[in-house]
Amino acid sequence: MRTVKLRDGIESHQPYPIGEFTRGIVQSICERIVFLKATGKLDLSGEEFSSIFAAASGGQYLGKPIGIADVVRGRCCWSVKTVKQKQPHTVHSVRLISGRNSPIYSSGISDPLSDVRLTGQSVLDIYNNRVNKAKRDHEDMRLVVFVRNMVAQEFTLFERPIYPLVVNRYRWEVNSRGNLIGFDDDTHVFTWQPHGSQFTIHEPIPHGAVRFRIAHEPEVLEMNRVLLDVGFKPDWVEIV
Repeated sequence: MRTVKLRDGIESHQPYPIGEFTRGIVQSICERIVFLKATGKLDLSGEEFSSIFAAASGGQYLGKPIGIADVVRGRCCWSVKTVKQKQPHTVHSVRLISGRNSPIYSSGISDPLSDVRLTGQSVLDIYNNRVNKAKRDHEDMRLVVFVRNMVAQEFTLFERPIYPLVVNRYRWEVNSRGNLIGFDDDTHVFTWQPHGSQFTIHEPIPHGAVRFRIAHEPEVLEMNRVLLDVGFKPDWVEIV
């Protein structure tokens, strides 16, 4: 864990500077992806990548997120996202499902489309409450995103700090599908779906993101070979 001394005399403990993934982290992620593919996995879930990233970064995967924290390491936490894309190395932005934010439940808004600005602010307030909950225990909060094409074995990895959103900064309107969309000036940054309350953040991929590939396709292991390697014997099976 790296210790960074700030001007106010407070020491901030961080595993590495934000966005500066070590080669060891990238190597560890690739090793675990090769292992999954060798055991017959064609893709990986968000939970699986959270576990992979926890192992690679020296953190702990919580399984059940606390606020927005999926992986923790000391006073650092990550909200971990993975997105499937055909061209991870050239895509400019990704859509990240951030959770289900219900202003009907949280703010008592009976008709979310009657005042879209109020509804949009409520949706962001719910997100901010999750951020603040994680902030109680973690001074260093990060969003880490893994953009993947498991067939081509091409990947992009990036992260940024997590911070509360300024709820009155954004302009809201209803699109043709009946969803609320939030704009920062003319840039589409949020989507909220009244049916299901799903909140999506449109995240730009930074120029400094780490782009990498696995150059060889791993052989899929045969079941009998795996059973032999682990020493499986018929007396392992007990019928009770």
